[in-house]
Amino acid sequence: MDPAEGLGAGPTIQAHHTVTFQVPRLALILPETGTAAGTWFMRPIGLDAKMLESTQRIGDWVEGADIRRALKPRGRFTHKGSYGHSLVIAGGAGCHGAGVLAATGCARSGVGLLTVHGVENTIQQIGAAMPDVMTSVDANRDHIGQLPDLERYTAVAFGPGVGVAKGPKEVLKELLGRWNGPLVLDADALSLLAQERDLLDRLSSSTVLTPHPKEMDRLLGCSSSSSYDRLCRSKAFAQEVGCTVVLKGAYTAVCSSDGRVYFNSTGNSGMAKGGTGDVLTGLLVGLLAQGYDPLEASILSNYVHGLSGDFAAADLGVDAMRASDLVQYMPKAWSRLRRP
Repeated sequence: MDPAEGLGAGPTIQAHHTVTFQVPRLALILPETGTAAGTWFMRPIGLDAKMLESTQRIGDWVEGADIRRALKPRGRFTHKGSYGHSLVIAGGAGCHGAGVLAATGCARSGVGLLTVHGVENTIQQIGAAMPDVMTSVDANRDHIGQLPDLERYTAVAFGPGVGVAKGPKEVLKELLGRWNGPLVLDADALSLLAQERDLLDRLSSSTVLTPHPKEMDRLLGCSSSSSYDRLCRSKAFAQEVGCTVVLKGAYTAVCSSDGRVYFNSTGNSGMAKGGTGDVLTGLLVGLLAQGYDPLEASILSNYVHGLSGDFAAADLGVDAMRASDLVQYMPKAWSRLRRP
């Protein structure tokens, strides 16, 4: 049954605080029903862990302990080649900042090497702000129309700010034809997929899509009747297409190609601003380049992204914080998770 079904049909208690026991309830993390719960807290009551593990559920709740267990060690004798090489293809006319935000998010991921491909104005901004990043300039001044040689990269991200014109569309088609490795498609890349639905057949198990709700509806081909409907259809979509779907929102749902769903527990309303998704794209492709599989990288990147936002909100407030502030607080988030 849809948890939102019947909502608004009669009087509804608008709680200031709600306590749930042992595990979150789905109604608490969907917008149609979660708003009535106010601030909610989860309290243990000693239920058997093995029994809970075997109980049928729609998804798993991700907490800090889960992330710490998943983190790869960084050995004393490793070098930059040990941590992969990310390629970020982003930025275009009117959206040069999207490329900058994706690049800065990737640079804070722990990746060994990072190259950004974009139009000249995007690359000029990145070159001035990030001397530790390599760059590749597209021959076209106002749009991305070239795909660089992919041989030296271990993971690729495409989409933030590239636009939906013919040039980027042809680059996406070429990318899907030439690249079988870890791939993040976000923003304009998702719009291009929705326009050219036959391209969905070219996605692989190494692909991660990161749509917000409206982008997900476009990928699904029609609007969803509720957040629960969208969640169920996104889960089915990930299985049918055979990729990982990161359905962004207040409690981002990571849908795996084998039907599992993981809900992220970090983040806040201050992150509901343009550019935060670009930062996530960069962070995600950086983790993929380091050898995390698509599901691990998706879960980990969303947790770190949200935790960085929580630290930013605590210091700056949810009104004043910006997407670029998430990057500045990522070191604190990583330090918290790496702490013994």
